[in-house]
Amino acid sequence: MGKFLTELDYSPSRDAFQNWNGRDYRLNNPLFYEADDGTIYNVPKGFITDGASIPRIFWRIYLPYGLYIEAAVLHDYLYRTETVNVTRKQSDDLMEEAMIWCKVNIVDRKTIHIMVRTFGWSAFKKRKI
Repeated sequence: MGKFLTELDYSPSRDAFQNWNGRDYRLNNPLFYEADDGTIYNVPKGFITDGASIPRIFWRIYLPYGLYIEAAVLHDYLYRTETVNVTRKQSDDLMEEAMIWCKVNIVDRKTIHIMVRTFGWSAFKKRKI
């Protein structure tokens, strides 16, 4: 099973955007994840995340900063950077894998995975870091 090698340490990122939306957080330290296949992913210190990109209409069920926050930060990074050579499907699958470590139950894990597979294509196309 994959595992996070460091703890998530983040704080509000009011300086990152002129009009802080209340969801943007900056990593104070790198976040390392070791995947099932042994690959280690490094989300660098200073990376800005908005948590899980869940539409506000679903916040009663899934909050942007829920039990799966570490997996969401990893997923944000993989979606936003071209320097990590992973496909969109690999990014989505890694998020699901990481949610196991986060102890997200199977129903929520599968639901979130279906949502990112269905709606994540537009965000992935905007990769640029």
